[in-house]
Amino acid sequence: KIIQKECRQQKSKLTILPKIKNIEIIKNFNPQKPWTQFVYKQKKYILNVLGDHQIRNAIPVIEAAQILGLPIKQIQTGIKKTRFPICTEIISKNPLVILDGAHNPDKVQTTIDSIKSLKFPGNLLLVVGFSADKDIGTMCRQLGSLNPTAIFTTRSTSNPFRKGADPVYLAKILSKTCP
Repeated sequence: KIIQKECRQQKSKLTILPKIKNIEIIKNFNPQKPWTQFVYKQKKYILNVLGDHQIRNAIPVIEAAQILGLPIKQIQTGIKKTRFPICTEIISKNPLVILDGAHNPDKVQTTIDSIKSLKFPGNLLLVVGFSADKDIGTMCRQLGSLNPTAIFTTRSTSNPFRKGADPVYLAKILSKTCP
């Protein structure tokens, strides 16, 4: 309602997308070069990032680009070339190393879903650090569903305005939630 009111005041067009249905999804689960292809409004798009949630992020971009009058081929190329640093980003293929800056339970769950979709064999090692003001208990419980072989904790943060959670505190919670 706030956005609708502001659009009326600014005399701006507001487009509200309906619930997205019937999207065909084709995945390449190869961790060496993962991608997701999806069909939206009879057009194929390829995302070079992991996670079905990225499709939900791409569709409003597609719609906005179409409103701006960009040709479909340019939109498809732009979607394919898009990179999301530290969003389930594969930085090494051998050994497989994935970075993710998930910072709340919803984002941690999308990261978990993406990692599980790879179905890679072998040991899973996690390096975990959270800001002290986050829902640490929930996120640690969620990470347990990955059945990691080992978890390393850190307090490093690139944000000088956030205090990192104490790694000893994280280790204590993780030892209970990730046997």
